[in-house]
Amino acid sequence: MSLEKCEGSSVTVGTNVYTTSGVYSDTLLSSSGCDSVVNLTLTVVPRIINNLSLEICEGSSVTVGTNVYTTSGVYSDTLLSSSGCDSVVNLALTVISRIINNLSLEICEGSSVTVGTNVYTTSGVYSDTLLSSSGCDSVVNLTLTVVSRIINNLSLEICEGSSVTVGTNVYTTSGVYSDTLLSSSGCDSVVNLTLTVVSRIINNLSLEICEGSSVTVGTNVYTTSGVYSDTLLSSSGCDSVVNLTLTVVSRIINNLSLEICEGSSVTVGTNVYTTSGVYSDTLLSSSGCDSVVNLTLTVVSRIINNLSLEICEGSSVTVGTNVYTTSGVYSDTLLSSSGCDSVVNLTLTVVSRIINNLSLEICRKQCYRWHKCIYDIRCL
Repeated sequence: MSLEKCEGSSVTVGTNVYTTSGVYSDTLLSSSGCDSVVNLTLTVVPRIINNLSLEICEGSSVTVGTNVYTTSGVYSDTLLSSSGCDSVVNLALTVISRIINNLSLEICEGSSVTVGTNVYTTSGVYSDTLLSSSGCDSVVNLTLTVVSRIINNLSLEICEGSSVTVGTNVYTTSGVYSDTLLSSSGCDSVVNLTLTVVSRIINNLSLEICEGSSVTVGTNVYTTSGVYSDTLLSSSGCDSVVNLTLTVVSRIINNLSLEICEGSSVTVGTNVYTTSGVYSDTLLSSSGCDSVVNLTLTVVSRIINNLSLEICEGSSVTVGTNVYTTSGVYSDTLLSSSGCDSVVNLTLTVVSRIINNLSLEICRKQCYRWHKCIYDIRCL
């Protein structure tokens, strides 16, 4: 006899109980009282134990016998094998969650992003479902920003001798230049540069200033004649060279001593002087500088002569160019030796000739005064 039994079962032959595989022989008494030999080949079928470790995607399930599993866990189920024996399934189940990738990307204008079979080149929000390495859904939520090419149009002025650096290029001469650089986002940044190089300004000046004045060039103050050179900053911020030839015109001093007649005046600048004194006036010379006039002025008074004269009839008095022969009051203005007015006020009395018939005797060569007239009469 050949038998298969499940692990945990037994076979009884007579008084013997067999639970393990083997070949057994037992002699029994038959119902007739005779020996009945039982030769038993026993096979014990071991319990089948299946230890399973499975991964499934979220939304999927595992069925073991009549049980359906959808969540991660450790499960044990006893089934019947094809031999009719117990088959134990120990299941370690891992449910892999759906992978969600939220991406925020910036790309340069002209670049693209590929997600699965989709290629994106414009800014927007996109969602794609892919298969992960585990074979489950992997959702990619993409917020895509396309960074436009940055174009910088620059117009610069620099001083002669200076330079402008754009990327690795150094520019020192006027011109129009274009350079493509990488911006902070890693994209193209185009710099269009219009460059003007401002030449150094040179001013050659020749100035005259008055003594006591000054010329300021930048922070330097010049008060003496000489040739000077200063470098300043122009309105454009570049060097402006001033070459100065400076002439300092000395102050002109005129010392005058004048005499004028009473009633006359001396004008110095805007001042009019009519009295004796010492005066000092500062005027502008033809060069525009101070011209000092120190004036000592003497005013010569008018000479007045009051005369009272008597003359004999037939006589005359000459005053200047005037000849007076008759009584009267006369006034003549003459020039004195100083060239000033000399006034002669004349009260003239003409004494008429007196005729007296006298019979006189006088000594020879003697004179006879009658009134104020003198007669020279020879003695008879």
